[in-house]
Amino acid sequence: MNFMFLSSWMIPCPSKKRRGIEWPGCGTQRALELFFTQSPIEAIAFYPPILPLLIFAGSAATNLFVIKNNRTANITMLTGAIYVAALIINFIIRQLSIF
Repeated sequence: MNFMFLSSWMIPCPSKKRRGIEWPGCGTQRALELFFTQSPIEAIAFYPPILPLLIFAGSAATNLFVIKNNRTANITMLTGAIYVAALIINFIIRQLSIF
């Protein structure tokens, strides 16, 4: 599958563009493009929360379309919490590296 069309649809991070401050989600689009077009290793190095995000998306899709029960719902909530934690930790590390 060719995902090269993604680069023409990139939306710049509004908070970084206007205020110069990176928010937790800045870099997600570029990391997804890297993950699907070039190298997953480079994508994870560029934006570490991409891996928990993809695991969460797979878990949510499984819960929504394939298996609908409490166990998959709990797994989806757990993977979502791990993604949010990774997002916050990545944001804090990026902010500390600025100063």
